[in-house]
Amino acid sequence: MHIVVARAQALLASVLVLGTASAGVIRVDAAGGGDFTNLQLAIDASVAGDILLVRPGSYLGSGQPTVLVVGKGITITADPPTSTFQLNTRIVIDGVPAGQTATLRGATTPVHTPIVGALAPGIVVTKCFGAVLIEDCIGEGSIGVGGLGLAVPGSAGILVEHSAAVSVVRSTGRGGVGVNAVSGAPPGSNPASSGGPGIRVFASQVALHDCTFTGGKGGNASGSFPAAPGGPGGLIETAFAFGAGSSFTGATPNGNGLAIVAPVAPIRCLDTTFTAVGLGAGVLDPANALVTIPGAARHFLVSSPVREGASASVVIDGEPGDAALLFIGTGVGSIEIPNTVGYLQVALPIQAVFALGSLPAPDGVLSFSAPAPNLVLPSLLGFASILQPYFVAGSDAIAGPPSSFVLVDSSL
Repeated sequence: MHIVVARAQALLASVLVLGTASAGVIRVDAAGGGDFTNLQLAIDASVAGDILLVRPGSYLGSGQPTVLVVGKGITITADPPTSTFQLNTRIVIDGVPAGQTATLRGATTPVHTPIVGALAPGIVVTKCFGAVLIEDCIGEGSIGVGGLGLAVPGSAGILVEHSAAVSVVRSTGRGGVGVNAVSGAPPGSNPASSGGPGIRVFASQVALHDCTFTGGKGGNASGSFPAAPGGPGGLIETAFAFGAGSSFTGATPNGNGLAIVAPVAPIRCLDTTFTAVGLGAGVLDPANALVTIPGAARHFLVSSPVREGASASVVIDGEPGDAALLFIGTGVGSIEIPNTVGYLQVALPIQAVFALGSLPAPDGVLSFSAPAPNLVLPSLLGFASILQPYFVAGSDAIAGPPSSFVLVDSSL
């Protein structure tokens, strides 16, 4: 036990070395106990590098159709650890610059009707040259739209487009349901529309760890209009992708588990399942782009945010005998390393590498906790870092999922 505690304290000390640059901390509490009650106003007031601590509650009403994070890398995290906050709308992370990282942890979007004139995926990452990390989130796509002879499909639960380095960890994407067919005299007649994908990735590079993606149900038949197909669990178009420990499930009727369109590189998956419904395909892959990697996915979780002196916990979950390393940095990247399954997702330069030793029998799980240290500078209110484990098994290396770690002043 003393050895385990010593490991935890040494790890936290290693992370703390990074906390020398000041980061602003903004508290958001819908009940009124923070600096803001409105999440969008808090985001607008933030600058790159800031940390937003969001208390459990419901944020934004129907009059504010989108939460926007534009042009800056900030950390938005539910507070306390393992809690969530509810958005009554979608959230869009747009234009994070190169060299910055935006993190979203613990956000949940509802099943919602579409925004007038636009589809509404629950969580959107778009045009980010920097990096984005989404953890412990739920994205729900909007329902389809019908009328005037038209039928618009449900939207994606999570949409990633035109972005360089996106990691989605322990998150859920649920596609929006399609609109039902309506028979009758024009202009009220319209066909059924298909359900949306659980996640859609377009012209981007993504890594998906321990996620669940489910398509939205297709619209029902009516009169001469047939039912529309259910959405796929995932739709990957002209993208680079890696998945580990995740599942993709199509929706009724005839939904595909995963659909791959115009791949620009192999789509690699480890310990990942693809489930079709009806006449759908587990993997719709005309170009044979999917590469299935044998073996088991590895897992990782660090409690966050943590205040000075409070207990911080780490869980490393691999295979017995794995030699485990923990990479520590200040941002997310996406770098392919030879002879490694997965990507190095801690951005270069690596700030520290912490050796955890061999994982124990019988289950390969190493967990420990220790009090978080005090911040090193009196003026420092908090800082955010990125941790990612690597597991070495013989000549093979397997990358685990990245996770954000936020340490803040005990007075907040």
